[in-house]
Amino acid sequence: MELSYSKEPKVRDLAKSKPELIIQTINYLYVLLSVKEDNRLNEIEESVLNGLILTSFKNYSLNEIKHAFRLALKGDIDVKLYSKLDAITLSAVMKQYKKHKEKTLKEELNRTKTPIALNEDQKKAIESEFIDLCVSTYLIERKSIKSPNISNELYQVYKYFWKLGKINLTNEEVEMYKELALGYWKQELKEMRLKGSKLKLNTPMPTSRQKVIAACLVLYDKITPAQKY
Repeated sequence: MELSYSKEPKVRDLAKSKPELIIQTINYLYVLLSVKEDNRLNEIEESVLNGLILTSFKNYSLNEIKHAFRLALKGDIDVKLYSKLDAITLSAVMKQYKKHKEKTLKEELNRTKTPIALNEDQKKAIESEFIDLCVSTYLIERKSIKSPNISNELYQVYKYFWKLGKINLTNEEVEMYKELALGYWKQELKEMRLKGSKLKLNTPMPTSRQKVIAACLVLYDKITPAQKY
């Protein structure tokens, strides 16, 4: 279901051409959540909610936002809902939906590693979902983060830009990032031990972990929102 929304216009596409559809979506959510008339947002509050959709969730389609709330009501994603709609509720639902969608996308990507053949439309749909969910989200978040984040998801974003030829490293830089990755690994060991891990502080860093950490550091340094992609 989540992959089917890749072909639909995103909020960013509708912002200027059909802004009334965003208002219609807000009204749909009022009905879905059984928000009574006197509990609905006033004009200023609704403007804030509308602005949040346009800025923070512009890479989703409106039907996808509706779908996220339906999943929340069914209990398929972990969010407590009440007969209320505001910016906090919207953010909570979409945060959990993002995790749900990432899991769905990961499962689909893993499935494609099997001999099951995909047609071109399916391949394009998966790639489009990855760009919207992971790449675009990273570029937005990169505007505000002050230090590198390390995750397997961002490793995939790194590989995306690497394949595009947007990241190039000299041999000296490769060695530098390996050294930097070692420092992050030592910090991870300390944090894991605080949480009860039995790993020793001198445990060697696995090659797979070195790749992830170094790639995320490179991504932070080399790919910035100011650039054009």
